[in-house]
Amino acid sequence: MNLLQDNSVWNEVTKEFCEPLDIVGYNYLKDIYEESHEMFPKRVMLGTETHSFTTYDFWQKVENLPYVIGDCIWAAVDYMGEVGVGKVYWEKDQEEFSFMTPYPWRTSWQSDIDLTGEQRPQSVYREIMWGNREKSGIFTTHPKHFGEKFKGTDWHWYDVNDCWYFEECWLGKPVKVDIYGAGDEAEFILNGESQGRKKMDRLMASMDICYTPGTLEGIVYQDGKEISRCRLVTPGTPYRLLLIPEDTEVKADGKDLAYVRVILEDEEGNRLTHEEREIHVDVSGAGTFVAVGSGNPCTEDHITAKECHLYRGTAVIIMKSKTEGETKITVTADGVEKGSCIIKS
Repeated sequence: MNLLQDNSVWNEVTKEFCEPLDIVGYNYLKDIYEESHEMFPKRVMLGTETHSFTTYDFWQKVENLPYVIGDCIWAAVDYMGEVGVGKVYWEKDQEEFSFMTPYPWRTSWQSDIDLTGEQRPQSVYREIMWGNREKSGIFTTHPKHFGEKFKGTDWHWYDVNDCWYFEECWLGKPVKVDIYGAGDEAEFILNGESQGRKKMDRLMASMDICYTPGTLEGIVYQDGKEISRCRLVTPGTPYRLLLIPEDTEVKADGKDLAYVRVILEDEEGNRLTHEEREIHVDVSGAGTFVAVGSGNPCTEDHITAKECHLYRGTAVIIMKSKTEGETKITVTADGVEKGSCIIKS
């Protein structure tokens, strides 16, 4: 029986067993909060699992209904399993729509944080929604999808990235640009020239801007006053691999793990968020290699191999050590300077 399609059934079957509970969890049932309250005026409700794509609607219930005390979104961190539930289906691809997707998809892709610990666009949106008025974000949809319709399971998000680089064939072609922010208006600025302002609707403003390399900025205003600012920069030629250890020292117990982020940069230190070139990892000294991987939800890379492809210009290496000493991690890729770092144990 589908309780989502029959509100009266849900309320009736929960009447007795929920009566002694302090808080009752509702999964994906925002549309019956009010009806439940009429039937059970003393019931305190919590959205214990809700969709990503309709997150604003769920949160408005929390804001406006005093008996709904919060909302929990599925899911926080990406995971292996339920593969492709968060996939976006573009109309022109004419792919068969399904709850999950075939190999080589390997993660659910319905999360705020990817496998490498990086914040995804929907997480930026929700951080703003939950009250960070100083936060904003600017994201683009690839111009190959301009004007195209899409769909998903509602665990998906918009197919956008923090990228202002597209191939030369897209020069002068329109790109849909989104700004997330807590104000009432957003201004779009390309290479120092204002492209105009748009009203914020549901914490988002959108504008179609013809692609020209350079700097794309967004300013969010409230009552005419700037409250936040964000920007994207077109990176230059790939130059080097930068290695950033989370910690520079681990316990020599064979269990403590060191995480090292790899970032592909241009000469100015801009990350190449469109890059997916292959990297190779070498670990020498006291420690041992454990894994390397990216946040890509659809890849044939093996995390126990010593090579993988970057995703959004980054990947993460994991190592450990059973003995005291130093471990040198070196990463190479074709056409760029290698990167290295030292981890002590």
